Amino acid sequence: MEEIIKEIEGTRFDKAELLDKVDGDEEVLELLFDSMKSQLPEYLEDITNAAEAFKTGGVPDSVLLDKLRSAAHTIKGSSYNLCFHRMGNIAKAIEFTIKAMMTDIDNTGYRERLVILDRILNDEWKELLVIMK
Repeated sequence: MEEIIKEIEGTRFDKAELLDKVDGDEEVLELLFDSMKSQLPEYLEDITNAAEAFKTGGVPDSVLLDKLRSAAHTIKGSSYNLCFHRMGNIAKAIEFTIKAMMTDIDNTGYRERLVILDRILNDEWKELLVIMK
């Protein structure tokens, strides 16, 4: 777990950096937040559903793994674009874990890691929702 914590460390949100990206326009900031709040839950749900299946010993097929990798990649990009650095780092860790699973599907360590990262990702999302109000 310590290894995962080090991997995902980072600033939760850098508002000054994001405001700089949008030339200080608070309205654009709100539009970006609204877009994030409407789009991300679907991707989060995909990852959580897979993590739940992994808890019961389910083994994903390559199609599901690719869908999960894509969901993590989307979360990563959206998070970094909005300067949610910690969330981006978590999604990046999930993306690389899924890539590793694609080549070593029987490694239960990857499934356990994904379950932990999913919990951390959802906790981080709850914190960001408070920030985006």
